[in-house]
Amino acid sequence: MQTKRRIIEYVLGAGLLCTVTAAGVATGLKTEGNMLTSITQISNRCQRNIGADGFGHAVIGDANISGQSGVIAQPCKVRLKAGSTLQLNNVHLETKNLLIEDSPLIKRPSHMVINNTSLVSPVGGLQIKLGAAKSTVAVKNSLFSYALSVGISVGQTDKDFATILNVNNSVFRSKSPDTEGIVLVSTGQAIVRQSRFESSATGGQALLLGTQCTLVDNSGANQQCQGE
Repeated sequence: MQTKRRIIEYVLGAGLLCTVTAAGVATGLKTEGNMLTSITQISNRCQRNIGADGFGHAVIGDANISGQSGVIAQPCKVRLKAGSTLQLNNVHLETKNLLIEDSPLIKRPSHMVINNTSLVSPVGGLQIKLGAAKSTVAVKNSLFSYALSVGISVGQTDKDFATILNVNNSVFRSKSPDTEGIVLVSTGQAIVRQSRFESSATGGQALLLGTQCTLVDNSGANQQCQGE
């Protein structure tokens, strides 16, 4: 039960990525109707839709962003519409602080698929946070390199056993002296294969949490795989 409580604490943002989750829920911002399907469109939306906290705000539905590269120069919060799937294929994206999440009130699952993609920032932190039950995140052949933190969380309560975080052949890097580390969380399955973790956080460890947690042939910073 102690591990389950830790999973919930991290999913709800109690443990990591305060530099990113400080974005909170942007209030008083316009939600423009046109669907965003490119890095440039997301960047432009964040640039012109900035909240009092300094974060830009963009809402997207189903999107397959493929073969693109670009920069989001504004700290940005991207919210997925209910039941949406965001795919990043062969993408190179440089950002500052970046938060990608669904709505905490969403009842339909959201999904992310990240293939052959690099998400990087020399100054910021990254959090991908899908809270709806049965949500999934699949990562393959990708790089996540953020100075302050790298976090992916799937699920929101200890009853969301159907959530899946599946990572293959990818690199997670957070090596700033101020880093808060690397945390991957699923309230259901967390499966990480043939991936590398590079962290200068205290102890140099990567924290991997899941009700069912599986590690296969990974390297780099010590990985703590914790399940029931």
